[in-house]
Amino acid sequence: FGSGVNTLTPEEVNEVELAHSRARSKLAECKVEALFDNSYQLDSTALVHLLQTIMTTCEEKKDVKDEPAAVMCIELLTWVVVKNHTRLELCWTPVVTFLGKILGSETNVLTPSAERAVLSILQLISEFLADHPPKMLQMLALLRSIAPALLSELAECISMGLLQLLRLNGVKMNSAGWQECWGTLLHLVAEFALHPNASASAWDCLSLVVNDGISCVSRENYSACLHAAAAFASDLNAESQARSLAALDRILMLYRHFPAMILAHQRLSSQGTGWEESFVALWLDTTHQVCHFVMDPRAAMRHSAISVLQQMLFIEEVGEVAPEHWQACFERVFFPMIERMMQPMLGSSSQDRQTVQELRVRFFSLISKLFMHHVHRLKSLPKFVSLWLKLLGTYECFVTAGEGEHVTELVKNLLLVMLDQGLFEDPAGSSELWEITWSVVNKLDSNLFDDLNELAQLGLSNVQLPTGQSDGKSPTAPVLPDFRTTPPEDAEADTQLTGQPGQPKQDQDPHPAALQ
Repeated sequence: FGSGVNTLTPEEVNEVELAHSRARSKLAECKVEALFDNSYQLDSTALVHLLQTIMTTCEEKKDVKDEPAAVMCIELLTWVVVKNHTRLELCWTPVVTFLGKILGSETNVLTPSAERAVLSILQLISEFLADHPPKMLQMLALLRSIAPALLSELAECISMGLLQLLRLNGVKMNSAGWQECWGTLLHLVAEFALHPNASASAWDCLSLVVNDGISCVSRENYSACLHAAAAFASDLNAESQARSLAALDRILMLYRHFPAMILAHQRLSSQGTGWEESFVALWLDTTHQVCHFVMDPRAAMRHSAISVLQQMLFIEEVGEVAPEHWQACFERVFFPMIERMMQPMLGSSSQDRQTVQELRVRFFSLISKLFMHHVHRLKSLPKFVSLWLKLLGTYECFVTAGEGEHVTELVKNLLLVMLDQGLFEDPAGSSELWEITWSVVNKLDSNLFDDLNELAQLGLSNVQLPTGQSDGKSPTAPVLPDFRTTPPEDAEADTQLTGQPGQPKQDQDPHPAALQ
Protein backbone atom coordinates (compact mmCIF):
# COMPACT_ATOMS: atom_id res chain seq x y z
CA PHE A 1 0.00 0.00 0.00
CA GLY A 2 1.28 3.47 -0.83
CA SER A 3 -0.18 6.84 -0.02
CA GLY A 4 -3.66 5.55 0.48
CA VAL A 5 -3.70 3.92 -2.96
CA ASN A 6 -3.54 0.21 -3.55
CA THR A 7 -0.48 -0.37 -5.76
CA LEU A 8 -1.32 -4.02 -6.42
CA THR A 9 -3.01 -4.99 -9.61
CA PRO A 10 -6.15 -7.15 -9.40
CA GLU A 11 -4.12 -10.15 -10.52
CA GLU A 12 -1.57 -9.57 -7.73
CA VAL A 13 -4.32 -9.20 -5.13
CA ASN A 14 -5.76 -12.54 -6.17
CA GLU A 15 -2.32 -14.14 -5.88
CA VAL A 16 -1.87 -12.77 -2.32
CA GLU A 17 -5.29 -14.01 -1.24
CA LEU A 18 -4.54 -17.41 -2.76
CA ALA A 19 -1.22 -17.56 -0.86
CA HIS A 20 -2.99 -16.71 2.42
CA SER A 21 -5.54 -19.43 1.78
CA ARG A 22 -2.83 -22.01 1.10
CA ALA A 23 -0.96 -20.95 4.26
CA ARG A 24 -4.08 -21.38 6.39
CA SER A 25 -4.66 -24.79 4.88
CA LYS A 26 -1.10 -25.88 5.65
CA LEU A 27 -1.41 -24.63 9.22
CA ALA A 28 -4.65 -26.58 9.59
CA GLU A 29 -2.93 -29.69 8.32
CA CYS A 30 -0.19 -29.22 10.93
CA LYS A 31 -2.86 -29.38 13.70
CA VAL A 32 -0.97 -26.96 15.94
CA GLU A 33 -3.68 -27.12 18.59
CA ALA A 34 -2.97 -30.83 18.97
CA LEU A 35 0.52 -29.93 20.18
CA PHE A 36 -1.04 -28.27 23.23
CA ASP A 37 -3.94 -30.68 23.57
CA ASN A 38 -1.63 -33.71 23.54
CA SER A 39 1.23 -32.08 25.40
CA TYR A 40 0.88 -34.74 28.07
CA GLN A 41 2.50 -37.12 25.57
CA LEU A 42 5.67 -35.01 25.34
CA ASP A 43 8.73 -36.11 27.24
CA SER A 44 9.93 -33.96 30.14
CA THR A 45 12.49 -32.00 28.14
CA ALA A 46 10.02 -31.18 25.36
CA LEU A 47 7.35 -30.14 27.84
CA VAL A 48 9.69 -27.76 29.68
CA HIS A 49 10.79 -26.29 26.34
CA LEU A 50 7.17 -25.78 25.27
CA LEU A 51 6.28 -23.99 28.49
CA GLN A 52 9.35 -21.78 28.29
CA THR A 53 8.58 -20.87 24.67
CA ILE A 54 5.03 -19.84 25.56
CA MET A 55 6.17 -17.70 28.51
CA THR A 56 8.95 -16.04 26.52
CA THR A 57 6.56 -15.22 23.70
CA CYS A 58 4.07 -13.79 26.15
CA GLU A 59 6.69 -11.47 27.65
CA GLU A 60 7.74 -10.31 24.19
CA LYS A 61 4.15 -9.53 23.26
CA LYS A 62 3.63 -7.58 26.50
CA ASP A 63 6.78 -5.56 25.82
CA VAL A 64 5.31 -4.35 22.52
CA LYS A 65 1.87 -3.78 24.10
CA ASP A 66 0.30 -6.60 22.10
CA GLU A 67 -2.17 -7.54 24.84
CA PRO A 68 -4.41 -9.83 22.72
CA ALA A 69 -1.39 -12.00 21.82
CA ALA A 70 -0.21 -11.99 25.45
CA VAL A 71 -3.67 -13.11 26.59
CA MET A 72 -3.61 -15.97 24.08
CA CYS A 73 -0.21 -17.08 25.38
CA ILE A 74 -1.53 -17.19 28.97
CA GLU A 75 -4.52 -19.21 27.83
CA LEU A 76 -2.22 -21.70 26.08
CA LEU A 77 0.00 -21.90 29.14
CA THR A 78 -2.98 -22.65 31.39
CA TRP A 79 -4.19 -25.26 28.94
CA VAL A 80 -0.83 -27.04 28.96
CA VAL A 81 -0.63 -27.04 32.78
CA VAL A 82 -4.14 -28.50 33.07
CA LYS A 83 -3.30 -31.21 30.52
CA ASN A 84 -0.16 -32.09 32.50
CA HIS A 85 -1.61 -31.98 36.03
CA THR A 86 -0.17 -35.46 36.66
CA ARG A 87 3.29 -33.98 36.06
CA LEU A 88 2.64 -30.85 38.08
CA GLU A 89 6.04 -30.77 39.75
CA LEU A 90 7.72 -30.50 36.35
CA CYS A 91 6.02 -27.26 35.36
CA TRP A 92 4.90 -25.76 38.66
CA THR A 93 7.78 -23.51 39.75
CA PRO A 94 8.33 -21.66 36.42
CA VAL A 95 4.57 -21.17 35.93
CA VAL A 96 4.04 -19.74 39.44
CA THR A 97 6.99 -17.41 38.97
CA PHE A 98 5.69 -16.30 35.58
CA LEU A 99 2.15 -15.56 36.81
CA GLY A 100 3.53 -13.73 39.82
CA LYS A 101 5.70 -11.59 37.53
CA ILE A 102 2.70 -10.61 35.41
CA LEU A 103 0.62 -9.63 38.45
CA GLY A 104 3.54 -7.88 40.13
CA SER A 105 4.23 -5.69 37.11
CA GLU A 106 0.74 -4.17 37.25
CA THR A 107 0.05 -1.59 39.95
CA ASN A 108 -2.37 1.05 38.71
CA VAL A 109 -3.91 -0.05 35.42
CA LEU A 110 -5.57 -3.43 34.96
CA THR A 111 -4.40 -4.93 31.67
CA PRO A 112 -6.15 -7.79 29.84
CA SER A 113 -3.12 -10.03 30.41
CA ALA A 114 -3.18 -9.42 34.20
CA GLU A 115 -6.90 -10.15 34.27
CA ARG A 116 -6.32 -13.36 32.30
CA ALA A 117 -3.55 -14.35 34.73
CA VAL A 118 -6.03 -14.07 37.62
CA LEU A 119 -8.57 -16.17 35.74
CA SER A 120 -5.87 -18.77 35.11
CA ILE A 121 -5.03 -18.89 38.83
CA LEU A 122 -8.70 -19.37 39.72
CA GLN A 123 -9.07 -22.04 37.04
CA LEU A 124 -6.04 -23.99 38.31
CA ILE A 125 -7.22 -23.71 41.92
CA SER A 126 -10.72 -24.89 41.10
CA GLU A 127 -9.84 -27.72 38.74
CA PHE A 128 -7.23 -29.67 40.68
CA LEU A 129 -5.32 -27.71 43.33
CA ALA A 130 -7.79 -28.66 46.07
CA ASP A 131 -5.85 -31.94 46.15
CA HIS A 132 -2.57 -30.02 46.50
CA PRO A 133 -3.08 -27.60 49.44
CA PRO A 134 0.54 -26.28 49.51
CA LYS A 135 0.30 -25.32 45.84
CA MET A 136 -3.16 -23.88 46.34
CA LEU A 137 -1.70 -21.73 49.12
CA GLN A 138 0.89 -20.38 46.67
CA MET A 139 -1.84 -19.40 44.23
CA LEU A 140 -3.97 -17.79 46.94
CA ALA A 141 -0.90 -15.86 48.05
CA LEU A 142 -0.49 -14.55 44.49
CA LEU A 143 -4.07 -13.26 44.60
CA ARG A 144 -3.49 -11.62 47.96
CA SER A 145 -0.33 -9.90 46.66
CA ILE A 146 -2.21 -8.03 43.93
CA ALA A 147 -2.00 -4.24 44.27
CA PRO A 148 -5.04 -2.88 46.21
CA ALA A 149 -6.31 -0.79 43.28
CA LEU A 150 -6.29 -3.79 40.96
CA LEU A 151 -7.64 -6.14 43.64
CA SER A 152 -10.69 -3.91 43.95
CA GLU A 153 -11.31 -4.13 40.20
CA LEU A 154 -10.90 -7.90 40.27
CA ALA A 155 -12.83 -8.43 43.52
CA GLU A 156 -16.04 -9.74 41.97
CA CYS A 157 -14.19 -12.19 39.74
CA ILE A 158 -11.99 -13.48 42.58
CA SER A 159 -14.83 -13.81 45.10
CA MET A 160 -16.87 -15.81 42.59
CA GLY A 161 -13.85 -18.04 41.97
CA LEU A 162 -13.38 -18.65 45.70
CA LEU A 163 -17.08 -19.45 46.05
CA GLN A 164 -16.82 -22.03 43.27
CA LEU A 165 -13.77 -23.52 44.97
CA LEU A 166 -15.64 -23.96 48.26
CA ARG A 167 -18.77 -25.33 46.62
CA LEU A 168 -16.88 -27.92 44.58
CA ASN A 169 -14.59 -29.07 47.37
CA GLY A 170 -16.78 -29.09 50.45
CA VAL A 171 -15.83 -32.67 51.29
CA LYS A 172 -12.12 -31.84 51.26
CA MET A 173 -12.43 -28.72 53.41
CA ASN A 174 -11.97 -30.72 56.61
CA SER A 175 -8.65 -32.23 55.57
CA ALA A 176 -5.59 -31.30 57.58
CA GLY A 177 -3.85 -29.93 54.49
CA TRP A 178 -6.47 -27.24 54.04
CA GLN A 179 -5.56 -25.67 57.36
CA GLU A 180 -2.60 -24.01 55.67
CA CYS A 181 -4.90 -22.25 53.21
CA TRP A 182 -7.67 -20.94 55.45
CA GLY A 183 -5.90 -17.82 56.67
CA THR A 184 -5.18 -16.52 53.16
CA LEU A 185 -8.55 -17.55 51.72
CA LEU A 186 -10.55 -15.95 54.53
CA HIS A 187 -8.36 -12.85 54.44
CA LEU A 188 -9.48 -12.37 50.82
CA VAL A 189 -13.10 -12.94 51.88
CA ALA A 190 -12.72 -10.24 54.55
CA GLU A 191 -11.11 -7.91 51.97
CA PHE A 192 -14.27 -8.12 49.85
CA ALA A 193 -16.74 -7.73 52.73
CA LEU A 194 -17.39 -4.07 51.97
CA HIS A 195 -16.97 -4.25 48.20
CA PRO A 196 -20.22 -3.22 46.42
CA ASN A 197 -19.99 -5.95 43.77
CA ALA A 198 -18.08 -8.72 45.54
CA SER A 199 -19.60 -8.69 49.02
CA ALA A 200 -22.54 -10.97 48.12
CA SER A 201 -20.39 -13.84 46.85
CA ALA A 202 -17.83 -13.23 49.62
CA TRP A 203 -20.64 -13.56 52.19
CA ASP A 204 -21.70 -16.82 50.57
CA CYS A 205 -18.10 -18.03 50.98
CA LEU A 206 -18.16 -17.27 54.70
CA SER A 207 -21.59 -18.87 55.08
CA LEU A 208 -20.26 -22.11 53.61
CA VAL A 209 -17.52 -22.17 56.24
CA VAL A 210 -19.37 -20.82 59.29
CA ASN A 211 -22.88 -22.26 59.67
CA ASP A 212 -25.00 -24.33 62.02
CA GLY A 213 -23.22 -27.49 60.94
CA ILE A 214 -19.69 -26.15 61.44
CA SER A 215 -17.18 -28.88 60.77
CA CYS A 216 -14.15 -27.21 59.19
CA VAL A 217 -13.48 -24.53 61.83
CA SER A 218 -10.51 -25.35 64.02
CA ARG A 219 -8.14 -23.61 66.37
CA GLU A 220 -5.91 -22.78 63.38
CA ASN A 221 -8.56 -20.99 61.29
CA TYR A 222 -10.88 -19.69 64.04
CA SER A 223 -9.32 -16.21 64.10
CA ALA A 224 -9.55 -15.87 60.32
CA CYS A 225 -13.25 -16.82 60.43
CA LEU A 226 -13.85 -14.42 63.32
CA HIS A 227 -12.28 -11.42 61.65
CA ALA A 228 -13.99 -12.14 58.34
CA ALA A 229 -17.37 -12.18 60.14
CA ALA A 230 -16.45 -8.97 61.96
CA ALA A 231 -15.62 -7.33 58.62
CA PHE A 232 -19.14 -8.05 57.34
CA ALA A 233 -20.68 -6.84 60.60
CA SER A 234 -18.80 -3.55 60.18
CA ASP A 235 -20.60 -2.68 56.93
CA LEU A 236 -22.48 0.56 57.69
CA ASN A 237 -24.41 0.52 54.42
CA ALA A 238 -28.09 0.67 55.33
CA GLU A 239 -28.91 -1.95 52.71
CA SER A 240 -26.44 -4.35 54.34
CA GLN A 241 -27.80 -4.17 57.90
CA ALA A 242 -29.51 -7.56 57.67
CA ARG A 243 -26.21 -9.12 56.66
CA SER A 244 -24.39 -7.27 59.45
CA LEU A 245 -26.82 -8.73 61.97
CA ALA A 246 -26.36 -12.16 60.42
CA ALA A 247 -22.59 -11.71 60.74
CA LEU A 248 -23.00 -11.24 64.50
CA ASP A 249 -24.95 -14.49 64.55
CA ARG A 250 -22.06 -16.12 62.71
CA ILE A 251 -19.72 -14.96 65.47
CA LEU A 252 -22.05 -16.56 68.02
CA MET A 253 -22.02 -19.78 65.95
CA LEU A 254 -18.22 -19.72 66.07
CA TYR A 255 -18.29 -19.22 69.81
CA ARG A 256 -20.72 -22.09 70.31
CA HIS A 257 -18.26 -24.25 68.42
CA PHE A 258 -15.71 -23.86 71.22
CA PRO A 259 -16.62 -27.12 73.01
CA ALA A 260 -16.07 -29.16 69.83
CA MET A 261 -12.74 -27.40 69.21
CA ILE A 262 -11.72 -28.04 72.80
CA LEU A 263 -12.43 -31.75 72.51
CA ALA A 264 -10.60 -31.98 69.19
CA HIS A 265 -7.61 -30.17 70.64
CA GLN A 266 -7.52 -32.39 73.71
CA ARG A 267 -7.61 -35.52 71.54
CA LEU A 268 -4.68 -34.29 69.46
CA SER A 269 -2.67 -32.73 72.26
CA SER A 270 0.21 -34.96 73.30
CA GLN A 271 0.68 -33.01 76.52
CA GLY A 272 -2.92 -33.44 77.62
CA THR A 273 -3.12 -29.80 78.71
CA GLY A 274 -6.38 -28.04 79.50
CA TRP A 275 -8.12 -25.99 76.87
CA GLU A 276 -7.61 -22.61 78.53
CA GLU A 277 -3.93 -22.32 77.64
CA SER A 278 -4.66 -22.85 73.96
CA PHE A 279 -7.98 -21.04 73.59
CA VAL A 280 -7.97 -18.10 75.99
CA ALA A 281 -6.58 -15.75 73.31
CA LEU A 282 -9.39 -16.76 70.92
CA TRP A 283 -11.94 -16.37 73.69
CA LEU A 284 -10.73 -12.86 74.56
CA ASP A 285 -10.53 -11.84 70.91
CA THR A 286 -14.11 -12.98 70.27
CA THR A 287 -15.39 -11.05 73.28
CA HIS A 288 -13.42 -8.00 72.18
CA GLN A 289 -14.84 -8.14 68.65
CA VAL A 290 -18.45 -8.33 69.83
CA CYS A 291 -17.88 -5.58 72.41
CA HIS A 292 -16.88 -3.27 69.59
CA PHE A 293 -20.37 -3.52 68.13
CA VAL A 294 -21.94 -2.54 71.45
CA MET A 295 -20.90 0.99 70.41
CA ASP A 296 -22.16 0.66 66.82
CA PRO A 297 -24.05 3.69 65.46
CA ARG A 298 -26.90 1.38 64.36
CA ALA A 299 -29.43 0.71 67.10
CA ALA A 300 -30.24 -2.80 65.88
CA MET A 301 -26.56 -3.74 65.91
CA ARG A 302 -26.08 -2.38 69.45
CA HIS A 303 -29.02 -4.38 70.80
CA SER A 304 -27.90 -7.50 68.94
CA ALA A 305 -24.31 -7.15 70.20
CA ILE A 306 -25.49 -6.94 73.83
CA SER A 307 -27.71 -9.98 73.26
CA VAL A 308 -24.88 -11.95 71.66
CA LEU A 309 -22.54 -11.03 74.54
CA GLN A 310 -25.08 -12.23 77.08
CA GLN A 311 -25.44 -15.56 75.30
CA MET A 312 -21.69 -15.96 74.83
CA LEU A 313 -20.53 -15.14 78.31
CA PHE A 314 -23.05 -17.28 80.16
CA ILE A 315 -22.55 -20.43 78.09
CA GLU A 316 -21.89 -23.22 80.57
CA GLU A 317 -18.57 -24.28 79.05
CA VAL A 318 -17.18 -20.77 79.40
CA GLY A 319 -17.86 -20.94 83.12
CA GLU A 320 -14.84 -23.24 83.39
CA VAL A 321 -12.44 -20.50 82.35
CA ALA A 322 -9.77 -19.94 84.99
CA PRO A 323 -10.27 -16.90 87.26
CA GLU A 324 -7.14 -15.17 85.97
CA HIS A 325 -8.57 -15.27 82.45
CA TRP A 326 -11.81 -13.71 83.63
CA GLN A 327 -9.70 -11.03 85.27
CA ALA A 328 -7.94 -10.43 81.94
CA CYS A 329 -11.32 -10.18 80.22
CA PHE A 330 -12.50 -7.55 82.68
CA GLU A 331 -9.28 -5.56 82.57
CA ARG A 332 -8.53 -5.76 78.84
CA VAL A 333 -12.04 -5.78 77.36
CA PHE A 334 -14.85 -4.73 79.70
CA PHE A 335 -13.26 -1.90 81.67
CA PRO A 336 -11.74 -0.16 78.61
CA MET A 337 -15.12 -0.45 76.88
CA ILE A 338 -17.09 1.09 79.75
CA GLU A 339 -14.42 3.79 80.02
CA ARG A 340 -15.05 4.69 76.37
CA MET A 341 -18.77 4.73 77.00
CA MET A 342 -18.40 7.10 79.96
CA GLN A 343 -16.51 9.75 78.01
CA PRO A 344 -18.24 13.17 78.01
CA MET A 345 -20.73 13.74 75.22
CA LEU A 346 -20.19 17.26 73.92
CA GLY A 347 -22.60 18.73 71.39
CA SER A 348 -24.91 15.72 71.40
CA SER A 349 -28.69 15.87 71.22
CA SER A 350 -30.86 14.82 74.16
CA GLN A 351 -31.95 11.73 72.22
CA ASP A 352 -28.34 10.73 71.60
CA ARG A 353 -27.46 11.25 75.26
CA GLN A 354 -30.39 9.08 76.30
CA THR A 355 -29.32 6.37 73.85
CA VAL A 356 -25.78 6.29 75.24
CA GLN A 357 -27.05 6.41 78.82
CA GLU A 358 -29.22 3.35 78.22
CA LEU A 359 -26.28 1.64 76.57
CA ARG A 360 -24.02 2.38 79.52
CA VAL A 361 -26.53 0.95 81.98
CA ARG A 362 -27.08 -2.22 79.91
CA PHE A 363 -23.36 -2.84 79.59
CA PHE A 364 -22.65 -2.14 83.26
CA SER A 365 -25.53 -4.48 84.13
CA LEU A 366 -23.95 -7.20 81.99
CA ILE A 367 -20.47 -6.98 83.51
CA SER A 368 -21.93 -6.68 87.02
CA LYS A 369 -23.92 -9.87 86.55
CA LEU A 370 -20.81 -11.60 85.21
CA PHE A 371 -18.86 -10.48 88.26
CA MET A 372 -21.58 -11.74 90.60
CA HIS A 373 -21.84 -15.02 88.68
CA HIS A 374 -18.11 -15.73 88.98
CA VAL A 375 -17.19 -13.98 92.24
CA HIS A 376 -16.94 -17.31 94.07
CA ARG A 377 -13.96 -18.12 91.84
CA LEU A 378 -12.65 -14.60 91.31
CA LYS A 379 -12.16 -14.07 95.03
CA SER A 380 -9.16 -16.42 94.97
CA LEU A 381 -7.25 -14.03 92.71
CA PRO A 382 -4.23 -12.27 94.25
CA LYS A 383 -5.50 -9.02 92.69
CA PHE A 384 -9.15 -9.49 93.53
CA VAL A 385 -9.25 -6.22 95.49
CA SER A 386 -7.93 -4.40 92.42
CA LEU A 387 -10.63 -5.96 90.24
CA TRP A 388 -13.35 -5.11 92.77
CA LEU A 389 -12.25 -1.50 93.09
CA LYS A 390 -12.17 -1.06 89.34
CA LEU A 391 -15.79 -2.19 89.25
CA LEU A 392 -16.64 0.30 91.99
CA GLY A 393 -14.74 2.88 89.98
CA THR A 394 -17.24 2.36 87.18
CA TYR A 395 -20.03 3.15 89.63
CA GLU A 396 -18.16 6.32 90.54
CA CYS A 397 -18.11 7.27 86.84
CA PHE A 398 -21.90 6.96 86.75
CA VAL A 399 -22.26 9.16 89.82
CA THR A 400 -19.86 11.74 88.39
CA ALA A 401 -21.90 11.78 85.17
CA GLY A 402 -25.08 12.35 87.21
CA GLU A 403 -26.42 8.90 86.34
CA GLY A 404 -25.77 7.06 89.61
CA GLU A 405 -29.45 6.45 90.30
CA HIS A 406 -29.65 4.23 87.21
CA VAL A 407 -27.20 1.68 88.61
CA THR A 408 -27.78 1.95 92.36
CA GLU A 409 -29.73 -1.32 92.49
CA LEU A 410 -26.90 -3.09 90.69
CA VAL A 411 -24.41 -1.80 93.24
CA LYS A 412 -26.67 -3.00 96.06
CA ASN A 413 -26.77 -6.46 94.50
CA LEU A 414 -23.00 -6.46 94.12
CA LEU A 415 -22.58 -5.60 97.80
CA LEU A 416 -25.04 -8.33 98.82
CA VAL A 417 -23.26 -10.95 96.74
CA MET A 418 -19.91 -9.92 98.22
CA LEU A 419 -21.53 -10.15 101.62
CA ASP A 420 -22.95 -13.61 100.86
CA GLN A 421 -19.44 -14.78 99.94
CA GLY A 422 -18.18 -13.64 103.35
CA LEU A 423 -15.76 -11.16 101.80
CA PHE A 424 -16.71 -8.31 104.14
CA GLU A 425 -16.20 -10.24 107.37
CA ASP A 426 -13.39 -11.68 109.43
CA PRO A 427 -13.35 -13.22 112.93
CA ALA A 428 -12.76 -9.81 114.47
CA GLY A 429 -15.71 -8.18 112.70
CA SER A 430 -15.49 -6.02 109.61
CA SER A 431 -12.73 -6.92 107.19
CA GLU A 432 -10.22 -4.56 105.68
CA LEU A 433 -11.94 -5.08 102.32
CA TRP A 434 -15.17 -3.79 103.82
CA GLU A 435 -13.47 -0.67 105.12
CA ILE A 436 -11.89 -0.03 101.72
CA THR A 437 -15.21 -0.67 99.97
CA TRP A 438 -17.23 1.55 102.23
CA SER A 439 -14.71 4.39 102.02
CA VAL A 440 -15.41 4.44 98.29
CA VAL A 441 -19.17 3.77 98.29
CA ASN A 442 -20.09 6.04 101.20
CA LYS A 443 -18.75 9.17 99.54
CA LEU A 444 -20.83 8.36 96.46
CA ASP A 445 -24.12 7.43 98.15
CA SER A 446 -24.24 7.54 101.94
CA ASN A 447 -27.79 6.13 101.92
CA LEU A 448 -26.74 2.71 100.64
CA PHE A 449 -25.94 1.45 104.15
CA ASP A 450 -29.41 2.27 105.43
CA ASP A 451 -30.97 0.63 102.37
CA LEU A 452 -29.19 -2.66 102.98
CA ASN A 453 -30.43 -4.06 106.29
CA GLU A 454 -28.21 -7.11 105.85
CA LEU A 455 -25.13 -4.95 106.39
CA ALA A 456 -26.36 -3.52 109.67
CA GLN A 457 -27.60 -6.89 110.94
CA LEU A 458 -24.10 -8.33 110.61
CA GLY A 459 -22.63 -5.47 112.59
CA LEU A 460 -20.59 -4.07 109.72
CA SER A 461 -19.48 -0.59 110.58
CA ASN A 462 -20.97 2.45 108.94
CA VAL A 463 -18.58 5.37 108.60
CA GLN A 464 -19.66 8.08 111.07
CA LEU A 465 -18.91 11.77 110.89
CA PRO A 466 -16.08 12.77 113.24
CA THR A 467 -17.03 14.82 116.28
CA GLY A 468 -17.47 18.44 115.38
CA GLN A 469 -18.00 17.86 111.67
CA SER A 470 -21.32 19.44 110.76
CA ASP A 471 -21.02 20.41 107.13
CA GLY A 472 -22.93 17.31 106.03
CA LYS A 473 -19.99 15.88 104.11
CA SER A 474 -18.58 12.41 104.53
CA PRO A 475 -15.18 12.07 106.15
CA THR A 476 -12.15 11.96 103.93
CA ALA A 477 -11.56 8.45 102.61
CA PRO A 478 -8.24 6.82 103.44
CA VAL A 479 -5.54 7.09 100.81
CA LEU A 480 -5.69 3.93 98.68
CA PRO A 481 -3.58 2.60 95.83
CA ASP A 482 -5.01 3.79 92.53
CA PHE A 483 -6.11 0.33 91.43
CA ARG A 484 -8.35 1.71 88.74
CA THR A 485 -5.51 3.17 86.69
CA THR A 486 -2.90 0.49 87.29
CA PRO A 487 -2.38 -1.47 84.04
CA PRO A 488 -2.46 -5.26 84.21
CA GLU A 489 0.88 -6.98 84.32
CA ASP A 490 0.14 -8.66 81.01
CA ALA A 491 -0.81 -5.44 79.24
CA GLU A 492 1.50 -6.37 76.40
CA ALA A 493 -0.95 -9.11 75.51
CA ASP A 494 -3.43 -6.39 74.56
CA THR A 495 -1.76 -6.29 71.19
CA GLN A 496 -3.32 -9.67 70.50
CA LEU A 497 -6.70 -7.96 70.45
CA THR A 498 -5.84 -5.43 67.74
CA GLY A 499 -4.45 -5.33 64.27
CA GLN A 500 -6.21 -8.44 63.00
CA PRO A 501 -8.13 -8.69 59.73
CA GLY A 502 -11.62 -7.37 60.35
CA GLN A 503 -10.48 -5.77 63.57
CA PRO A 504 -12.54 -2.59 64.18
CA LYS A 505 -10.52 0.55 64.72
CA GLN A 506 -10.18 1.63 68.30
CA ASP A 507 -9.48 5.32 67.79
CA GLN A 508 -12.93 6.33 66.61
CA ASP A 509 -15.39 8.34 68.68
CA PRO A 510 -17.12 5.87 71.02
CA HIS A 511 -20.54 7.47 70.97
CA PRO A 512 -23.25 6.77 68.42
CA ALA A 513 -24.03 10.49 68.47
CA ALA A 514 -20.65 11.27 66.98
CA LEU A 515 -21.31 8.91 64.09
CA GLN A 516 -24.53 10.51 62.90
